[in-house]
This record gives sequence, C-alpha cells and structure tokens, in this order.
Amino acid sequence: MKVSRFFIILLLSFPLSQLFSQVHLTEGFESGLKPEGWTEEAVSGDEPWRYRNGGHSPNDNNWQVPADQEDITRNPPSAYDGTYNAIFFKQGVNNERTKLITPEMDLLGATALELSFYLCQIPWTFEGSTGWDVLRVYYKVSESDSWILLHEYLDPVYEWEEQKLNLPNPTETYYVAFEGHTRWGYGTCIDYITIQETASQQLYIGDIDFTQPFSNFAPSGSQEVPILRVDLKVFGNTGTATLDNIQFTSLNTDDGDLEADGLKLYSTTSQTFDKNSPLGSATNFISGVANFTGLSHNLPQGLSYLWLTYDVKLDATHGNSLDVMVAANSISANGLTYPATDQSPDGYKIIYETRFSENFDGAHNWTLTGEFEVGTPNGMGGVPGNPNPAGAFSGPNALGTDLTGTGAYPYHYEPGLNEASSYLATSPTLDVLYYKNLNLFFRRYLNIEVWDQSSIEISDDDGATWNTLWENSSYLSDFQWSEIQLPIPEDYSRSEQVKIRFKLGPTDGFNNYTGWNVDDIFLTGEFISKDVGVSEWIAPLSGSGHTNSDSVTVRIKNYGGAEIVDPVPVAYSFNGGSTWTINQMNVTIPVGGSVDFTFPTTADLSVPGLRPSVLAKTAMPGDQFTGNDQISTEIYIVPTYIPPYLEEFETGDGFWRSMGHEIWAHGTPDGSTIDNAYSGSLSWITGTTSTYGDLISEKSRIIFEDGFETDNSWTFAGEFEREIPSNTAL
Repeated sequence: MKVSRFFIILLLSFPLSQLFSQVHLTEGFESGLKPEGWTEEAVSGDEPWRYRNGGHSPNDNNWQVPADQEDITRNPPSAYDGTYNAIFFKQGVNNERTKLITPEMDLLGATALELSFYLCQIPWTFEGSTGWDVLRVYYKVSESDSWILLHEYLDPVYEWEEQKLNLPNPTETYYVAFEGHTRWGYGTCIDYITIQETASQQLYIGDIDFTQPFSNFAPSGSQEVPILRVDLKVFGNTGTATLDNIQFTSLNTDDGDLEADGLKLYSTTSQTFDKNSPLGSATNFISGVANFTGLSHNLPQGLSYLWLTYDVKLDATHGNSLDVMVAANSISANGLTYPATDQSPDGYKIIYETRFSENFDGAHNWTLTGEFEVGTPNGMGGVPGNPNPAGAFSGPNALGTDLTGTGAYPYHYEPGLNEASSYLATSPTLDVLYYKNLNLFFRRYLNIEVWDQSSIEISDDDGATWNTLWENSSYLSDFQWSEIQLPIPEDYSRSEQVKIRFKLGPTDGFNNYTGWNVDDIFLTGEFISKDVGVSEWIAPLSGSGHTNSDSVTVRIKNYGGAEIVDPVPVAYSFNGGSTWTINQMNVTIPVGGSVDFTFPTTADLSVPGLRPSVLAKTAMPGDQFTGNDQISTEIYIVPTYIPPYLEEFETGDGFWRSMGHEIWAHGTPDGSTIDNAYSGSLSWITGTTSTYGDLISEKSRIIFEDGFETDNSWTFAGEFEREIPSNTAL
C-alpha cells in the first residue's frame, strides 16, 4: 500500500487575549499508579488499566521487567513523555473492556474546550493472525447520567500520535472516560492528557494523504471496489469544514471495464471501508474525468476518510489495470482548493476474470451440513472470541455457522465434533477446463480456537477426494470483515469437476467460538484461448523397413477454449532435443479438435538401433499453457534383412533385444552346463554363468491359504461347515 501526503500550512492571526488558555486537567501518569481521583468502570471482564513505560513486549509476557524501565522490545518502546503511560492490555480473546475515568470537573461556562492526548495501539501478528487493541472516548455531564460516545479509535496507531477532540456540553459535574478494548494487540496506550480552553479557530483541512491500493487484484463483476482513499485531517474548533467538490482522473487501462454509473464516493471515520455514508451520486469517467459536485459534506474534526470505489463489469478484460489520480486543485472545501500538485500514489489493481461467484443473496446451489447455514448475521455470540458480524459484508445474507442460534451452544459451533460430524459447505461443480492461474477470493469473518480446526478444501474429481487449500494454525479472532485471496495450485487447473468447500471441525471439548462467516466468493482464472500440443506420436514406429526418408506424423490437439486459426510451428527430434526439425501446420483446429500432421521434412532412419528419446512439440507464439506442448517416446529401428541371413552375434547383439523377464543376456557362455558358444565366443543365452532357474525369483508363491481357524467369510452350502472335528478317522 502506497501513500502520498500533502500538507497544508495556514497562517492565522488572533487577538492577543485569545492566545492564552485555561487548563482544567493534565495527567501524565508519572506516579506509576492510577492517578488520585481517577476511577475505573469494568464494562466486560475485570481487567484493570496499568501503568508502565511503553506497551507490551512479546519477550516479557509476564511483565517481569520493571514497569519504569525502557525496553526496545515493547510496543511502543517507551512512554510519550516521562517514564510512565497508561496501558490497557490482556493477551486473550475475551474482549475485555474497562473505562479509565477522570475526576469530576467543573467546566460550566468554559468555551472551546479541547481534549488532547497521545495514543499508540500497535498490531500484533502471530502465525498469520493480526489483532490490535482499540480505544473509545466517552463523556457524561453528571455522575448519574449515561455515557455518551465521543470518538472511537478503531485503527492501528504505530507510534505515539496526538489526538484532539472538542468536548461538548460542559457542566459543573463533567467526566471523560477512556475505554480500552482488548483484541489481542500490544495494548492501547495513552499519555499526556490535557483538557483546556483554547482560542477559537475555524475548522480547516490541515493534512491530506492519498492511499492505494488495498489489495492488488479485483475479480471481474465485483462491486464497490476501493481504488483510492483520501485521508483528511481537520483542525480547529468552530464553524464547519465543508467538502464541496472532488474530481478524479482515470489511469485505467480501459474505462469501459467499469459499469455504467460505476464510480461511487463514500465517507468513513475509520480506515475500515463501509458503505454506510455515500456522498453524492454515482457517476462515470467522461473523457477520463469523474466529478462529484454539490456534496456539502461537513468534515468532522480530526481524521476522516473518503473512498472512491469502482463497480467492475463481469466481462471486464482480464489483466487490465484499475488506477486513478487526483490532479492539482481537484478538491474544493471552504472556498479553498487542494492539493497543490498532482497526487498519484504508487499501486493499482489488476482485473482477474471471474469464473464463478456467489453472494448468497439469492438461490444458491451449495450443499450445507451441520450448522452451516445461509442467513443474516446479527452480531450474536462471542466470549470466547468475538461475536458474529452485525450484518453480511454485502447484501442481506452471508454463509456462516450457527447464524440463528441452534444447538446446545447458540451462535457458537458445537464442541466435540469429529471428522464425520464436521460442518461442511460445498460449492456446486465448477468447470475450469479452459482456465489457469486460479484464485479464490472471499470476505471472511472467522473466530476459532487454536485446538479447533477450520479449513478450506478443494476437489478436482467432483468431490470424490479432497485436499486442503488452507487451515488455521492458531487462534483466529476476526472483529471485522477482511478480504482473503487464496492462490489455487496449478494441479487443479484444466478440470471440469472442481468443487470447493469450507469446513469446521474436528473440535475439542472446550472454548467453542462463533466460527465461519463468509460472503462475496469469487473464483477467478485466466482464460486459455490459445493452447495446442502434440497429443500422440503416430509414425514412424518401432520395427523394420525404415529408410533414409521416413515420414513423421503426429496428432496435434487444440486444448484451448477458442478455435486455432493461426499457423502452428511443429517440431520433432530423434536425439533428445539436441537438434530439431521444424515445420509449420496451417490447418484450423476447432475447440477440442485434433488434426494429424505429417511433416514435409522426412527423417533418416536407415541406421538400425534404439532411439531412446524421440520428441515432438508445438511452439505456437502466445501459447498460454506449455505443459501439454510436448510428448516423448522411443523407437527401435530393426534392420531389414534380405534372405539368406546369418547372425552369429560375434560383432554385436545383432540388434536383438531382451523383453519381458530380464534373464536373456548377450555374452560368452560360462555356466556349469553350457560353457561355450555354438560358434565363435558370443551368443544370446539365458544367463551366461547361471541357469534360468536361478535367475527367476519367487519361483513358487502362495496366492491364498486358510487353515479355517478363523472365520474368513466362506459361503457354505449343503453339509459343508467350519467346525472342530470330532470322532474323525483318517
């Protein structure tokens, strides 16, 4: 992901009296303890806030290193200021939440109240799973009133960063709370808190970042694909910062790859894309430019985000790129224009052709077992792990485990599943005969314990056998939808009977989580239009009668999904590829069809003997699948004799060959019975020094035996029976 940043510097002047401010609270946690007058309120669990120099260190899981000691392995390595900061942390998946609450403050009559503090919450990646702890800031106007959410900090913050919020509705009994929420990160850390009255300042855009892409590929037919994010940081405390217009310039390979009205603009307050706040009307590129005008969108103080998305046509061209830029002065807000220069961060998306897609919002042909079902996730379940999402990623429905609260553990998968009782969601049969470079894309929201198993499997024989594409190797505690791309091995390309299935199980008897949620599945691949190869060697074959001008004939097959009309270079070699004879075939081959091609250039096979590596291949320019271009065989050229003929095997083996059991040998007889040739010294013989009986291994073998001591499922008729004999005389 690449970022371009544009800074705005404004020169503002204020009356001298406005430059002084009244400070109502400062706290740097330098006592190393919960500050005097501060309190805590447990929301979920009973984890307290703690105080140390920096964040958590994976090298000190039990926090044995003294809290005040600076440690470069902590995340962050030290407090923002001084020796201590506050940290909310627990390594686990129980979503602990606790508020750290300021003392009561008398803010009645205060104007332009500003809360500022420094925040750091660094993600922790372990065995492919990434989590980070988050912070929410609340206020209330009296001890008995309810808390009101002021702001959520749901994104990673990789280094200490100042945050500023305007505090509304000041009273003489005012409280601010910092609520930490554990999500298996290195802790949410806060430091250097200040609440003060500040000079009035008109809201303005002070910082703009431009970011793309968020993944490198886009399946054709996918909707609302984020292409560019504009990060806007608003400073000030009065008035409004109103976004009026924004213009985008296309860098796409072909704007025709986009649906009509396929450009959309959205706003969010976090770096997680959602479609809850669309801006303006969907539009198109016209002469390479798209405009969103008359937005009248009031930007919030602090960071907010604009997202440009594309709707990609189902028949968009595979391999084309999707890209965009913001030209200088293309953003208009509060009568000013931004940025000063063109902004085009590195990166773009490549279109992958979609062979199959499923969003589960209509009829589907998936086979579901166990607690897999299609429905609307409702945010239920969790602890341990996270609850299900509050809704599908797109549309009303998703595929998930126990979306409706069935079984002994509602909204969670059941404990004690074995291989036979594991839950399965199996796709219909997929035809990818003319596709390669397969990829599986989907949206995932998965929660599972490390000792339980979730996996994705694939079959290329219509479900007769299955192999694993992916499986979890650790805890997974997704708390937001994520886009997953799984490359599929080439072994599964070129098949008419591919199936994919999501699996949950086996599970142990403890800590069962909410399991799978899956949406917007795409199977993509590169269509193979040009693919020919030699499928069969027809002539010449082993035997006699060969000459110095033998014709060579092979069968050439069209393995691709389109008719072959271009000339195809074809080659043969009788020496393992050291030299090739190349001719050109000029016959049209329909899809799935074959032609027999006889090379105009003949081969000299007048010299008898073995040709152990005979090759034939096609070399069509642009062939998309070279694994089937070439075949190999061997040919034995037997001499052609004109009677009368005598062979005494003295100058060689006479081009005779041993076949079947390898007991025949050409050499000098030296056995106990036959110890000389009939004439000369050499002959063909069954063992030059041994008898053929000695050369044959396993001369007698027991195929079957039964002493009738155990029941081996014989079928008896008449008076036949298996019993212990009694009064038997022999």
